[in-house]
Amino acid sequence: MPRTRSRATGTSSEMQNLNKYDDLLRCRTTTEEEEEEQQPQEVLKKRKEVVRLKEKAFAETMTDLPEERLKLLEDSPFYKLVEMMSGHVQNNKVIKKLASMFSTNNKSLSLLLDGTRCIVTPQDFTSITGVEDGDEDVIIRKNSKPEEEPEETKIFLTENGKVSNVNVLEQLTHTKDYDTLRRAFALLAMQKIICAPLNGTLGRSYLKYVRDVSLLRKKKWATHAIHLLVRSINTYKNGRGMTRSLGGCTVFLLLYVRKKISETIPDDELSDETRKKMIDVKLDELLETCNKHRTDFETARSVKNTMLQRNESMITALQKVNKKCVREVENKNAKALLKVDGERTILKFQNQLDARMADIDSILEREEARSEEENRRPTVISKKRKGVNEGKIYF
Repeated sequence: MPRTRSRATGTSSEMQNLNKYDDLLRCRTTTEEEEEEQQPQEVLKKRKEVVRLKEKAFAETMTDLPEERLKLLEDSPFYKLVEMMSGHVQNNKVIKKLASMFSTNNKSLSLLLDGTRCIVTPQDFTSITGVEDGDEDVIIRKNSKPEEEPEETKIFLTENGKVSNVNVLEQLTHTKDYDTLRRAFALLAMQKIICAPLNGTLGRSYLKYVRDVSLLRKKKWATHAIHLLVRSINTYKNGRGMTRSLGGCTVFLLLYVRKKISETIPDDELSDETRKKMIDVKLDELLETCNKHRTDFETARSVKNTMLQRNESMITALQKVNKKCVREVENKNAKALLKVDGERTILKFQNQLDARMADIDSILEREEARSEEENRRPTVISKKRKGVNEGKIYF
């Protein structure tokens, strides 16, 4: 008998499923795109960015303290913060932009004032915040086994062993013990300003530095603050997930840049208000200029992330439709044909989507190369210009 060619057979409804699936693949993701247009609320969520420093909360707390309690804190290494933090200094929008401009490789900022990058130092931190370096390092180890706390510092802990902001405020406001008051103030300054933690809770390791408050000045708090700020910015830039936290003394960046800008303004007889407005204008120009340099990179990165997520969603949608169509077909030959053809088409579509990313990657590579070249430019350690508004920051 002559051999006959076997062919897939199926009911009319099964063939309709084949045609339906073929139409879906031909138009690729028309259905899903229409659903997205009908439901704009399902647009990709924007990543949340949080600045952990709480200058306003710190200022309000200190303003509410009675004068006699404030006087008892004047010998604290962090007391100058009380004088300079008014509650109107922190600007998170500007701080985030400055953090994105900051090079964690060499601790520098490109201020575009003379074509060089300015390296920030512990000395800069001291001149701006009044927080000085002692002779001993501040060492905070992550995930170290908690030490048993004496009663003097145990009062600041919660039942589960974490530093309690509520307990710190309680002791700062009501304690009648002089050393406890100073401990509470030091912890508040660390948590809100100097060492603003990424998770909002000050690490327990800091308690050992306030056990004997007379030794606070012996520690290198300015160096520690710069180190913590650099590490926090690096985490902020490279963080994953839908929430990125910016910890450390981020307000220092803002104060530092305003001070540097002020030094470029001629020392004429300008009123403080006029000088402040000039600094505001120059700061806006600086941020706008730096933003133009980063536009291609930020746009390309944003587009790439969006495309990757949408590509994944489209492939997932096609795979679901393919599985559904295969389940609805009873004939084994038709089922096998549909499955193989669907997988082949999805793979082809995946390759087309991957090819689209080449241009985006090219832009990102060029921008990264430009950034590396910029970081190799000459750097200078910031220096004061004699006679030009030394020690004053205009807000």
